[in-house]
Amino acid sequence: MRLALERFLEDELSNYRKNMFELNLLREEIIEGSPTPDGMPRGNTTSNPTESKAARLMTSNVILCLERRLQGVARVLDRYQNNPEMLRLIELRYFKGTHTAIGVMNELHISSKTFYRWRKELLENLATELGYN
Repeated sequence: MRLALERFLEDELSNYRKNMFELNLLREEIIEGSPTPDGMPRGNTTSNPTESKAARLMTSNVILCLERRLQGVARVLDRYQNNPEMLRLIELRYFKGTHTAIGVMNELHISSKTFYRWRKELLENLATELGYN
């Protein structure tokens, strides 16, 4: 796996919660927002704001891309629900960001070989889910 891809995947993990928040904000902006009137006519039919908002939610490229990436991370996390050590690694290294690789090794009482094997497995699973493998 290339270094650039590894960094991208680690960023996806690190920004998972932030991206979930961002997605909710984007959705909320569309749902709660209203078009800014500029005085220009928009046609001779009656508008349907609910339909328009639903269409924007379903077709926004930013929302669709963010949803796809978040769903990929969620599927990978679901795979590890029965592996508390891997979840702890993800929490410390990526979600909280409080531990370096060495800190995670010390916290989990694992060797560097084990840490990097788990990391590789995690990143390969995420790459597969996101369509990079």
